[in-house]
Amino acid sequence: SIAGTVKDHVGAGISGATVSTTTGGYTTTTNSSGAYTLSTVTPGTYNVSASKTGYTPQTITGVSVTVGNTSTANFTLNPTTGSIAGTVKDTAGAGISGATVSTTTGGYTTTSNSSGAYTLSAVAPGTYGVTASKTGYYPQTQTGITVTIGNTTTANFTLTPQPGSIIGTVRDNLGAALSGATVSTTTGGYSTTTNAGGGYTLSNVTSGTYSVVAAKTNY
Repeated sequence: SIAGTVKDHVGAGISGATVSTTTGGYTTTTNSSGAYTLSTVTPGTYNVSASKTGYTPQTITGVSVTVGNTSTANFTLNPTTGSIAGTVKDTAGAGISGATVSTTTGGYTTTSNSSGAYTLSAVAPGTYGVTASKTGYYPQTQTGITVTIGNTTTANFTLTPQPGSIIGTVRDNLGAALSGATVSTTTGGYSTTTNAGGGYTLSNVTSGTYSVVAAKTNY
């Protein structure tokens, strides 16, 4: 067999790298720590290559395999790309999960995790606009995000909630619609009156929790 590790320029294991022989058709991928094993390799001498998107591939020549032994071939791949990472939070500082983070050019996209963190990996060097968005929030775009080879550029976002609405109906105890009833929140100053069918809409309400009061003369 042939075994070893695939690491990057700072010594971190590269997971999901492809390791294969140039002859014989032996191939595998590295595990989460960058380790790999090519098993049941016929004795002989091989050239072994390691590759992964975002890195310059490397080939080690003259790897000799003998019966019953494991030959070692370790790789160090130099990155050809960088990355963009950061957090997406709301105005209260809480992480927003499931937010979409994408570059305005290049087609790089990902979603934030449960704590609002994200990473755009294998990004070609250059300068990008990066946008974070999620339903219920105003999107935010940062421009001039520069990516360099082998480095991670930080771009953190704070998204402002979009306003929502409160809707419903006001009826009397017999189920008849009450028109002209006043419906208002006890905080925030939102107020309206019901229509002929007893319906109402409080629009452009800032995200939050409210108490809502319905009132009409004689009720």
